[in-house]
Amino acid sequence: MREFQCTLIRHGKTAGNREKRYMGGRTDESLLPEERRFLQQRKAPSVTSVFVSPMKRCVETAQILFPHRKLILIPEFREMDFGVAEYRNHEEMNGLDWYQRFIDTNGESGFPQGETLQEFSRRVCFGAKRLGVLEGDIALVVHGGTIMSLLDEWSDPHEDFYHWMTENGAGWTGRIQGDGKTGFRLRSITPWP
Repeated sequence: MREFQCTLIRHGKTAGNREKRYMGGRTDESLLPEERRFLQQRKAPSVTSVFVSPMKRCVETAQILFPHRKLILIPEFREMDFGVAEYRNHEEMNGLDWYQRFIDTNGESGFPQGETLQEFSRRVCFGAKRLGVLEGDIALVVHGGTIMSLLDEWSDPHEDFYHWMTENGAGWTGRIQGDGKTGFRLRSITPWP
């Protein structure tokens, strides 16, 4: 089976990220001006295809890193729906029963009116089927939670969800095998850049 390079990149920093807010699929914020300048200094990998979450922060990051590539939007790659926690931070929720339940369950319970971790990961992995049959090196410009879900599913050898926490404007790269029908495996994973 053929294999290609796959780079998963977390979008650049937004105001909400700077304030450590839960920014999910409901908040569509643009990148900070200084983050745009930071990303312009990054050397993007050479790829044939760029798959992107439709959220502004991901599209803008991809446009900066891959200005001459057509972006393929994957709606299922949106960040987790944080429900009532959307655009709130720890200080604002500390002491609330439902927030403590989220912490105690390692995020698996989700937030009221939002997705559970299992629902989110299922959606993201379903969206990965849209990658189809790969024909060259690829990049995914997505959210931290999306990267964590995909690598929890794809990493070989396996590392779990929280192992793959990623800073803004950074990511992971490795050798990908498989297709959208049978699934993917990512090997020889190293930090990017």
